[in-house]
Amino acid sequence: MLRFEDCIAIGSVSKTHGHNGFVKLYYQFETIVLDIKLPVFLLIEGKPVPFFISETKGDEYQPLLKFEKVNSIEDAEKLLGFEVFAFVKQEKFVALPNLRHFKVYNTANFFIGLVEDVVKAGFKDLMLVISDDGKEILIPFETHFIVDLSTTNKSIIMDLPEGLIDLNE
Repeated sequence: MLRFEDCIAIGSVSKTHGHNGFVKLYYQFETIVLDIKLPVFLLIEGKPVPFFISETKGDEYQPLLKFEKVNSIEDAEKLLGFEVFAFVKQEKFVALPNLRHFKVYNTANFFIGLVEDVVKAGFKDLMLVISDDGKEILIPFETHFIVDLSTTNKSIIMDLPEGLIDLNE
């Protein structure tokens, strides 16, 4: 029996596609293969809600998904930003590289700091970022905050909510 406790966070619903309810996920992994016979869970208001995949488009590693009972762009828009959890066998995915020493910038290209560590906080991952002046900053590693992640340049550009950095003071 599939249980939410057996699932891992694989990403979040990032975009709608077309007018028939398809969505695109922003994946936290470079490669992920979903078993479309199994539901995925969207974390809605802190509770896991199962969604069954009725159709896919695109390649098997970055597919567009259509969930049962999500039949319009309006239905799909209601799912934007929600974190997605799925049952994934260990050998079927490749995690993103270690983020230690990645440079973190905001969308104005302002250097926030270097990632020192990624720590677990319940279901969430927090990046411990050290600024140039030695200040420790905790930033949630939320897929919807990430504008660009470059493994080549070891950099992350993030669109963070106003005041988030100031919470660390």
